[in-house]
Amino acid sequence: MGAPRWDIPDTLAARAATWRALTDGRRLVVLLDDAMSAAQVRTLLPGAGAHLVLVTTRLELPGLVANGAHYLTP
Repeated sequence: MGAPRWDIPDTLAARAATWRALTDGRRLVVLLDDAMSAAQVRTLLPGAGAHLVLVTTRLELPGLVANGAHYLTP
């Protein structure tokens, strides 16, 4: 996303905030494969903007519905 290595924070929360700031206002498609938890997915959600986030998982992640998730089943 164009951030220099030295500008990437050490903690997960700070990295997630930086990711959201860098993606804010951009149009993105993000694929998150084999997610294990809703918390893991929430950390990787981009900032505000016209995004499509596709999450694959073998588990049900009902906690994502609060974030506007829609389930697609085969």
